[in-house]
Amino acid sequence: MRPMVSAVRKYAEGWPMSGKEGRGMILSGPPGNGKTHLAVAVGRIVAECGETAILRSFPELLDQLRRTFNRDNRGDADLLEHLEIITVCDLLVIDDLGAEKSTEWSREILQQIVDRRYRHCGPVIVTTNLRIAELEKRLEPRTWDRLVDMCDLYETTATSYRVERQG
Repeated sequence: MRPMVSAVRKYAEGWPMSGKEGRGMILSGPPGNGKTHLAVAVGRIVAECGETAILRSFPELLDQLRRTFNRDNRGDADLLEHLEIITVCDLLVIDDLGAEKSTEWSREILQQIVDRRYRHCGPVIVTTNLRIAELEKRLEPRTWDRLVDMCDLYETTATSYRVERQG
């Protein structure tokens, strides 16, 4: 866990230059070892710098985007508005990637988000409970290729602090 914590700390301390470079991170490991905590900490630093950070779990983000289709028959316009907000924010944190039910639509939405961030050099931090190799297999090759180009990869096998706390 230490290399991941050190890398995230360095990334956060280097903000806004870290963001201007368009680099992000993929934080991988079992539940309960602090990945989301680290991502939220970076988001807070971005906000303290007066910039915008959006943090959403991927399942929550998909639900939010699905709901756009139920409003006033403007689904496509609302979806595009949401995608535009996700595209232009200074930092996007996608939490719990891989926790969603993988469908053609969810894979397409992820591809659009990653592609938009890639083209706009927008940094993204991804947290996942999947191992890096599992995440690669789960994602479309085009999505994975862009994420790997945009992000440094960090994987930990640390145990859950929640479970240890109960121990």
